[in-house]
Amino acid sequence: MAVLQGAWQGQTYEEIAEAYGYSASYLKQGVGPKLWKLLSHALGERGIRKGKEAHQDLGCRDG
Repeated sequence: MAVLQGAWQGQTYEEIAEAYGYSASYLKQGVGPKLWKLLSHALGERGIRKGKEAHQDLGCRDG
């Protein structure tokens, strides 16, 4: 929930990690990609771009 809330507020992974006590690499490499994949499936978004473009599509700043 922290990643989704932080992304909604325009935070970077580093800012989310600091605020919620996670490592940024854990959020970037584990939680974030899984969350965006689940959301894209739930929203019916086929062929959503991966990596930075996907995160930008979903309102995340790079970081």
